[in-house]
Amino acid sequence: MLGLGVAVTSAIACRSEGPFRAGQTWIGKYICGQGPTDLTLKIVSAKRGKLEALFDFAHAGSETQAIFKLSGRYDSKTRAVELEPEDWVGSHPPRWEMVGLSGTVSPDGLHFSGAITHANCTGFSLSVSGR
Repeated sequence: MLGLGVAVTSAIACRSEGPFRAGQTWIGKYICGQGPTDLTLKIVSAKRGKLEALFDFAHAGSETQAIFKLSGRYDSKTRAVELEPEDWVGSHPPRWEMVGLSGTVSPDGLHFSGAITHANCTGFSLSVSGR
């Protein structure tokens, strides 16, 4: 007797542009030398695997808040994301550096986690907002 299998996949993960779309917000935290810091990643553009985003962070302990631009790529086959820092938006807070993100998106397209690409940092974990 043959068994029938049904594969269920998320419509979010299967869209041709992947799990990212312009105007989308991902919310979570990242860890660097200053300790856990709130992170809001705002997707500016997502076209044919190319991503542009804003890294908007707020550190409660130092009351530091700032934003910088990131750009990079999303690979739909591996769900891997590489984002590199570009420029500060507004003022550059003293003693703070821009960092990159290297991670993967969960199969359901709702979570994005991985490593912060800076020697004084460890990881990040984000969830898509408003779904």
